[in-house]
Amino acid sequence: MLATYLLISKLLLLHPFHVSVCDMVYDSDDKHLKISVRLFLDDLEVGLKPFMADDRYDIMDSSKWDETQNAIRQYFTNNLKLKTGNKEIAFTYLGSEVEVDAMWCFLEVEKLRPFEELTVEYRALTEVFNDQENLVHVRKDGTVKSCRLYQDHFSEVLKWD
Repeated sequence: MLATYLLISKLLLLHPFHVSVCDMVYDSDDKHLKISVRLFLDDLEVGLKPFMADDRYDIMDSSKWDETQNAIRQYFTNNLKLKTGNKEIAFTYLGSEVEVDAMWCFLEVEKLRPFEELTVEYRALTEVFNDQENLVHVRKDGTVKSCRLYQDHFSEVLKWD
């Protein structure tokens, strides 16, 4: 019974495209940039394998949750860069949670001064999938700017006037 459930679960995870969605919300009053990223579980598992000691790594193995969290933290450190002007912005990885076929990852920047432009460099999973697309939406004081990043175009400057 459990084996059948796991097989069905794995089949449901298959999908015909590779995409992530990164939502960022900045409020000038509290000076926090809140970041949430949604990635397909099976895609993320492939991206995290180089960070794991086990070639048979399974992202759904609850006994490896702490290792998975450390790998995700390192993965974002390597694949997400934010800048205002020429200054790189450091973020904190807060954790993640599973939602059916996806992983939600949460990050945060504290005490970020108001900005008029934000450079987003986001390469998630482009090293493993040639067709990977990363959609980024940044809401700053109610105004949303968006971009589509992919293997040959992994960085964009978003401007608010």
